[in-house]
Amino acid sequence: MFSRYTKYLLICMLLCAANTASALTDPTKPSNYIVQSKQPTYVLESILYSDERKVAVINGKALVEGDKLGSAEILSISKEQVRVKLGNRMSVLKLQRQSIRQEK
Repeated sequence: MFSRYTKYLLICMLLCAANTASALTDPTKPSNYIVQSKQPTYVLESILYSDERKVAVINGKALVEGDKLGSAEILSISKEQVRVKLGNRMSVLKLQRQSIRQEK
């Protein structure tokens, strides 16, 4: 039927065609379309706040003031929010739910 050389050549051609097809652009995409770079998402999960220490749990990691998480630097931690520096801009992370334990 097919010789070994022909089979090898056919496989190479299919692999090259598949690789070329993945590099094609979408012809229906608008010419001014720009893909936005996705910034990492930071979720403030909890805050442990006392006179001795201030700890914020962001994306499952316990952090104190001055720590870094990816491109974010923790500037300050208060009872309800955390101020974060993301590159050259500031952002505030707030708790999404109410505290279970009430303060006296």
